[in-house]
Amino acid sequence: MLRLQQLEIEATLYARQNPDEIRSGPPLNFVTRFGSTRERENSLGITDWSSSEFDNAWMHMRIDAEQSLALRGALPRPASSVDFRMYLAGLLESVIGRGRTVMQSRPADGRDLADLAANHDLLIVAAGRGELQQVFPRDPARSPFRVAPIPAPMP
Repeated sequence: MLRLQQLEIEATLYARQNPDEIRSGPPLNFVTRFGSTRERENSLGITDWSSSEFDNAWMHMRIDAEQSLALRGALPRPASSVDFRMYLAGLLESVIGRGRTVMQSRPADGRDLADLAANHDLLIVAAGRGELQQVFPRDPARSPFRVAPIPAPMP
């Protein structure tokens, strides 16, 4: 959406929650923004998380299995992590702050999509974890998982 704004392309964003509702919601996860994402954020004028105070210069990975494996590697450019609630809320505020209207909507279902599609030239849907998962079922040819993997508890 922010890139479309830069290119002066009209677009409508529908969101189920406003920034304050997202920010005050339950924890989702932390997102790590690697060098390419941080460059894209800078080119879009998103500097909310550009501080180098919490940069990660290394990536640590551990795989717990019969034969455990632990890896550590230097990143070519620092990465940085942020609470996903803060990230999404900040992005939405950037869209609003640049003069775009964000349409509040209730959680959509298949019937809603047909109505929305009739009013727009193109409709892009992010299904997430809501009711739209029934409209866009998992494609077994593209996923080895039948359900979302559950992370193993940390030792």
